[in-house]
Amino acid sequence: DTCGYQRDHDYSKVMVDKWATTEDAQVADGQWYAPSDKTITCGAEITEFTKLTSDLICIDPGNTNDPSSGLVLSGPNAVLDCAKFSIVGPVQDNSASIGLHLQNGATAMNCNIEGFYHAVKMENGDNIFKDSRVVGSTNDNIRTEGEDGCMVIDNVETIYSAFDGIEAQHDGVINIYNVKAIGNIGGDGVDILRTECANLEN
Repeated sequence: DTCGYQRDHDYSKVMVDKWATTEDAQVADGQWYAPSDKTITCGAEITEFTKLTSDLICIDPGNTNDPSSGLVLSGPNAVLDCAKFSIVGPVQDNSASIGLHLQNGATAMNCNIEGFYHAVKMENGDNIFKDSRVVGSTNDNIRTEGEDGCMVIDNVETIYSAFDGIEAQHDGVINIYNVKAIGNIGGDGVDILRTECANLEN
């Protein structure tokens, strides 16, 4: 069950095209996207298309007790294009520290994430994480949780986590494509636990 995911499809343009009919839309790198009229800060919740224009540094110790110390992406309209910028955490062993928390059908791409308890947590719904690199989590680099959903992890490097590179433990489906897992010290590159169906391809 691939959940309708198409590897050669440009998922950024699906959500971004809605801006093409608005007067304040602009074009960058050949794609339509919403103008950056707000500052993205650590702990923010994203519910629409958002494109980073700089690194996001979340190293304030006051952030480490906040479960959304990086960014929360919530809902099917939440699409984050990091544009190859980095989201950097406090590098502390704190279970509340999450770089990206994708939930209820969110998508994130082109991200570099390092220094969190979990670099990425995917929970409930059909979430997509692609074309990214995650490094140095103090637990699993990527973890799936929740009661349902079809998770997709595509073209991702997971490097030097303290435990698993990817740990799948949601009650649903996971599709993993072209993942490079290196140096995950206390666990496995990919660990499939209670997930009911897993598809792994190069």
